[in-house]
Amino acid sequence: MAGFGVAEFAPRLAVAPFGLGAIAPPKAGPVSSSPGIVSPPGDSQVFRVQPGSVAGLSARLESLEAQQSAARQTAAAAVAAATLLDAAQSSRPFVGELAALRAVAPPSADLAALEKLAETGAPSRATLAVEFPAYAAKAVSASPKTGSRFWTAVNAIASRFITLRHLEATGSGVDAILARAEQQINNGEVDQALRLVDSLPPASRAAMDPWRALALDRAELDRRVSAVRLEAVESLARLSEGGA
Repeated sequence: MAGFGVAEFAPRLAVAPFGLGAIAPPKAGPVSSSPGIVSPPGDSQVFRVQPGSVAGLSARLESLEAQQSAARQTAAAAVAAATLLDAAQSSRPFVGELAALRAVAPPSADLAALEKLAETGAPSRATLAVEFPAYAAKAVSASPKTGSRFWTAVNAIASRFITLRHLEATGSGVDAILARAEQQINNGEVDQALRLVDSLPPASRAAMDPWRALALDRAELDRRVSAVRLEAVESLARLSEGGA
């Protein structure tokens, strides 16, 4: 019986344990030049940069630098224009402020026209308002209509007129026109005051010529500076819209 058991189960016990005999030996492969470091496949292609890509990147960087430079210059022009606008409100020259703006702003007819005015300045609105009555008194005196009730020179002290003013500013007479002109200049409306002065009869208008010349300088200065300021603001707005 015992011999039967050995004969029965012996072939089964002779099988190789866990099938280890079926494992194939590893294949030999290329050895890395650096121990423990395995190079990824296609390593030389991953870090290869095409010449066209370098040129495109360089062009992109140059474009960005140009945009940043333009933005800085446009912003500087807006600041310089605002500074010029403030300086031009007074009667003093503004050569330095104009030079600062011309250094950062593109050339324009308005900037060129401001060169002469920058050297001398132009009377402020307040100065024009203060000087208006004396010239108006001369204009009334030169009027063909005598006995005007609006502007009457009652005395002259130290070459300055003291005038009595009638407050009525309606009508088409010299006194009424001058009353309306004075109201306009007191409100800072130089152009409106000039239009009224220009509507005076020839003799009265001639008496206002010295004041008119000063007012024309102020009117031109205001127009030129306003145009320069507007251009600077619009350029800044266009730049902001383009970068949005």
